[in-house]
Amino acid sequence: FADTAAIGKALTKIEEFSPEAMVSTDNKTKSKGAIFLMRDMHVVLIPPAPRQIRDIYEHLVAKGKCIMLVSPFLAHGQRTGAEPTLEKQMAVVHYALPTRELIEEQIRDILTIMKSGPGGSGKAKLDYADEELFRFSRALQGLTRLEIDNAIAASFAHLHYLDVDKLVLEKRQVIKKSDILEFIDEDVSIQDIGGMDEAKAFFTTYGDAFSPEAEAFGVEPLKGVLLTGIPGSGKSALAKTIGSLWKVPLIRLDVGKVMAGIVGQSESRMRDAISQLEACAPCLAWLDEVEKSLSGTKSSNASDAGTLSRVFGTLLTAMQEGLKGVTIIAT
Repeated sequence: FADTAAIGKALTKIEEFSPEAMVSTDNKTKSKGAIFLMRDMHVVLIPPAPRQIRDIYEHLVAKGKCIMLVSPFLAHGQRTGAEPTLEKQMAVVHYALPTRELIEEQIRDILTIMKSGPGGSGKAKLDYADEELFRFSRALQGLTRLEIDNAIAASFAHLHYLDVDKLVLEKRQVIKKSDILEFIDEDVSIQDIGGMDEAKAFFTTYGDAFSPEAEAFGVEPLKGVLLTGIPGSGKSALAKTIGSLWKVPLIRLDVGKVMAGIVGQSESRMRDAISQLEACAPCLAWLDEVEKSLSGTKSSNASDAGTLSRVFGTLLTAMQEGLKGVTIIAT
């Protein structure tokens, strides 16, 4: 829409449109209703558009018409949330990212198409065991269907087969768009860690918690791990080892970058970071030097109007209620 006048003209046409005039080509029966799809309407959903929608609302209901607004997030104009004057007239349907099962089904469909297409007889590897498909689908969790297609295409284009590490590369694009999170790409072997035999044995065994058998049995990943010790004892190296051992992305969360000068922005940036971590699950969220980055919560009310306390509370709530598939590694 170029301006609000264009919105008004579109709504007028919707009101005047007669669904009874539509005739089906197969059985010649008249249509009983109509759906009007308005894409990215949230950008221009500003006065007088809400008032116009309310004015024609009764007419829409009586004639079996429905306006469907498609938006990447719930907002109106430059403000987040639903338009207050339309809250009673609208229903919100949230479409989440594809689940692991849907991703695995998508991978199978792509492989089937490739087998029957021109590339079916090529040098690409198109047959995989169920356990391999499980690992591929888990690596692609948190991506949209389009991003999944791109990741699979890139893996075949470069390697001629599906590779977990290649598929995870697409997740790095999500992290690169954030100034709070950092994708750690260091591959540290467990043989590089001296001592800590009990910890290494535990994390090696617990890596099986991400297997299909563990998921079917109901085993859940760890909520968090706290590594303490004097500087230079290998805590950060062990955190990197866990990521390599479990074959999941290791993402550093810099609490210092979360803090912002505008009131309420720090809490909002922490919520955004948590949402991005959930989108990249399963993954490890690494909080390095946590005693420094989250210190001073008790005196926060006197020093920063309680901002740090609220940021810390947001993180604790996410660990308790959400962050499914995300394990916090604090050192």
